[in-house]
Amino acid sequence: MRACCAQAQDESVDIESAYLRELQGQKEELVSKVGALKADLSDWRRRLDANVTGYKAEVSKLRAELGYEVDALKAEFLELKAALRQQLEVTAALAQASGARAPPRRAAAVDSPPPGGGLRLLRRAFRLEAQAAAMPPPEPQQTDRGASQ
Repeated sequence: MRACCAQAQDESVDIESAYLRELQGQKEELVSKVGALKADLSDWRRRLDANVTGYKAEVSKLRAELGYEVDALKAEFLELKAALRQQLEVTAALAQASGARAPPRRAAAVDSPPPGGGLRLLRRAFRLEAQAAAMPPPEPQQTDRGASQ
């Protein structure tokens, strides 16, 4: 009976050791997979960091370019505003010189454009300029000295 029990124990030990070897093999496979996943994750993070750095640099460059363009547009707008003011003053002076009633100048409209934008104001200025150009030139006025001689 002892031989039978000893043989059963040997078979049990063989089964357990085979099971342990199988588990050890699975553990090594899993450790290997986890190591590969860690390496993939690390590589992905490096690529992501490189992309983020590149995008940050690009956004910074675009922001600087946009700021430059906005400043240029502001300067251009101020120049346009000054030219428009000058045109309105010339139009008013021409209208006064010709004896016609000068259109009322709304300084607030020049200082702050209407809600529809400055396009309406520009159209009005061009219309006034065209009207002033269409008016006949003022005739020279005779002075009293010219009449007495």
